[in-house]
This record gives sequence, C-alpha cells and structure tokens, in this order.
Amino acid sequence: FDSWHCNRQVSSREGARVRLAGFLAAALALSATAVSAQEINLTLGGAYGHVALSSGFASPYKITLPAGGSVSANGLGEHCTGIISDRAVYSIDFTAGAAPLFFAAMAGDDTMLAIFSPDGAWHCDDDSYGNRNPLVRIDAPQSGRYQVFIGVYSPATGSPNAQFLVSEGAPPAKPDEGTGFELH
Repeated sequence: FDSWHCNRQVSSREGARVRLAGFLAAALALSATAVSAQEINLTLGGAYGHVALSSGFASPYKITLPAGGSVSANGLGEHCTGIISDRAVYSIDFTAGAAPLFFAAMAGDDTMLAIFSPDGAWHCDDDSYGNRNPLVRIDAPQSGRYQVFIGVYSPATGSPNAQFLVSEGAPPAKPDEGTGFELH
C-alpha cells in the first residue's frame, strides 16, 4: 500500500478543530522541552562542589550527592528523562586520555544521570547500571568541564542521596562485585 485514505466525511469545522488540537499538542510539547532547557543554568559550577581529574586517576572516584530537583530532563538529549535540579550538583574538570569515561549513581530509589559534556552534548541514562541505577559511558571523552545532574525518575521520589562514581576504562565495580563499600 502506498498510502492510507479515510473514507469518513469530516465537516470543515470538525477538521479545523482536529488540526487546532494537533497544533496545540505539538506546540505544548515543544514549549515544555524549551522551558526545561531554559531553566537549567550551565554557567554555574556544581552546587555541592567540583573536582579536577586527569586521565589515570584512581578509579573509581566516589562522592555522595543529593538527587532530584524540579526541572524536567525530558527532551534534553537521548535517554534523558526524569527530574533534575536547575544547576549541576557537581562539576568535574577532566583532562582526557584515550580511555572511555564512566559515570554511575547508586541509590535506594530510582535515579537517573544527566551529564553535560564539554562539547555541549547531553549524555543521559536511567537504569543501565542495574537495580534502577544509571550508568553513562562516554567513549571518546574530551578535556573540559563535565556538569553532573543526578535526577530522579519521578517527583514522588523526593531527594534521596546517591553514591556518585566516576571511572576510566571500565564501569565502576558494583558493591556485589567486591568493591567493599556500601551505600548508607
């Protein structure tokens, strides 16, 4: 079949309503995405600090940070979904090498990660680290500032603390893989 045709007759008034409803739905979706991006301040450093790491750093780098916020991450980039803060919770000034860079978060609640990289791209994930925890992999990291947003999947989750991990070359080991640390 080359095309599909509807045989139902539609009055011009009904057709106008359908077109207007479709237009309004599309405009609303676009404005929600634009508002989310405008609410995020990327000029500030991390609200809970920053660190400078160079290729070859002792992996994993770990810190406990709050997750959540009030800004929708939906539409920032591929796999971006959930609720984040209006500024990064942490920033990393990274001097890159050739190995991939990994960011993970672990919490008792469903968290997500949104990483804004020096090239202006968003890298997001929700559950790739297992057990509702995110893992972001950047295969060819660039030197520069990485802005870290630890979000939650749902506003009902609140603002749980999350163990944030950064590693180079391979994903950080999970607690059940012999790292010797537990999330409290």
